[in-house]
Amino acid sequence: MTDRFNINNIKREKLFSIETNTGFSFNKKDIDREIIYITSAFTSNKPILAEQILKPSPTSTLYKIHLENGIILMIRGASIASTNLISAQCELIELLSSNMFIEPLRTKESKWVFLSKKYAWMAYTHIPGSIYDGNNCDLNILLNSFINFETSISFASKKLPDRYKKHIPTQIHRVSDWVSFYEKLLDSPLTVLKGIGVELSDLSITFLNTNRNYILELVKETITLIKSSSPVLIHNDINHANIIVKKNNPIFLDIEDIIFEIPEISFTHGLFKVLRHRIYQKQSNEGDAKILIEKYLPKLRDEGLNIFNKKTFFLYGSARIFSDIFTICMKVIEDNNNDLVYDLEKKIQNLIELNLIIWPEHELKT
Repeated sequence: MTDRFNINNIKREKLFSIETNTGFSFNKKDIDREIIYITSAFTSNKPILAEQILKPSPTSTLYKIHLENGIILMIRGASIASTNLISAQCELIELLSSNMFIEPLRTKESKWVFLSKKYAWMAYTHIPGSIYDGNNCDLNILLNSFINFETSISFASKKLPDRYKKHIPTQIHRVSDWVSFYEKLLDSPLTVLKGIGVELSDLSITFLNTNRNYILELVKETITLIKSSSPVLIHNDINHANIIVKKNNPIFLDIEDIIFEIPEISFTHGLFKVLRHRIYQKQSNEGDAKILIEKYLPKLRDEGLNIFNKKTFFLYGSARIFSDIFTICMKVIEDNNNDLVYDLEKKIQNLIELNLIIWPEHELKT
């Protein structure tokens, strides 16, 4: 008998109902000395309106600056320690085909980064359009653009000099710690989560309690997969919030997500997140998503990815989810940092949702 998730007691209507990459707010900001100082590094045009964009868990400071000539700049500030990283990512982006991604602007001194007292700043021209809502872009155009975009990064990276590559980090999954972590979590989820100040829904707790052995075997199988895979330069977080649709053409955002990662993980994660968002927006269902994954599997294989069937798609997708859950919990346990806790419930339910999309083709070794 083959092990599978037991989701008989799960209220399926509650799945595909959590989305945390929403609710960005735009707060008007005074045109103060800082705004003038930063803007003047990239353009001679004066700012006439400034807005700060706030996200649920910001990794940087982001301003939307309206200039007197009608152009709008997006200016992002990160830690000064990330200066070389940002410059390397911008060098890589310059090697890509246009109209696929944001196009970073150089400063008046022909540098990618402008340094203030506290931050390293980069800028790009605002892209008019709307965030992908599950229905405002032809799905085949979007998925093919996504695959071509990721592939083009890998191709461009071959031209990127090593003096830049050395500054771009590799995703660390810490798989040697996974088994002990997940054993503790699954043996007593309520106790472990209460200890880090997290409260999950009955749906998620029931799922963890009911599927202990299955999840542990799945964890071990994904560990083997990660250990046997090699990272490449790739965008590691394609999701609806990182896609701007302009006249039915997708343009991808977030330069900070370009890192070294196992490509199969990034591809399966991106495809799952796009298809899941369509279900969340009630533009699709699990059956439609399953058909689309099956349709695009040959294209993924043609790109040289080791995603041979729905089973390997499920395993690589699960590997990303396990890594995210582990990272969220470890940030609390080791760093006393709760910034990502808001996303934990969704990540656990992502595991069920991915299973439902692939179901019933996925079978584990017994």
